[in-house]
Amino acid sequence: MPRSERGGPTRRTPLALLVVAATLLLARLGVGIWYEAHPEDRPDLVSWTPAPAAGRATPTGKPVLYVFTDPASKDSRRAEREVFADPALAQRIQAQFAPVRVEGPLVSPDPGARELRARFGVETLPAFVVTSPDGARFRKLEGYTSSYALMDSLRRAQLEMMDLPFIRGKSFRFQVGTPPPGAFPPDSLDQVPGR
Repeated sequence: MPRSERGGPTRRTPLALLVVAATLLLARLGVGIWYEAHPEDRPDLVSWTPAPAAGRATPTGKPVLYVFTDPASKDSRRAEREVFADPALAQRIQAQFAPVRVEGPLVSPDPGARELRARFGVETLPAFVVTSPDGARFRKLEGYTSSYALMDSLRRAQLEMMDLPFIRGKSFRFQVGTPPPGAFPPDSLDQVPGR
């Protein structure tokens, strides 16, 4: 490349290219801000149980998952988009829990919603409460950070709320329900603590 008398390069900085790059950067930032303010509406895929019916023990023996949300809450809307509108996560929730949705602000005019919030001590939205199938015990999770963190916390709460019989073998695994005949050696149930 030839040098000028001043000792620098002879090519000038392509001003048009810099203008195009700056314009594209600003457009990308604008689109990102617009999508944050106007997120994509996705349908809720969870079949929710009405709150009054949820006060009884679940006939399926599943723990109950109470989801306290408010459409005005940004984190509630994020949980809606990222968890309840995701087909795989909605299916997992449906399979593992009896899901109940309690919607509205913390100070709700609905007496049933107020009673449930007071019963579980819900002070932040969204909140997720997993109860044992008989409703005697519960674990509360308040706030929302990510779908992965929520599903992991729900899985842990589910295991804590279920009284699961287990079988020890080469690896530890949970078995839900009645064990098949011959799963335990004779009289092994007498050796399990708490039986």
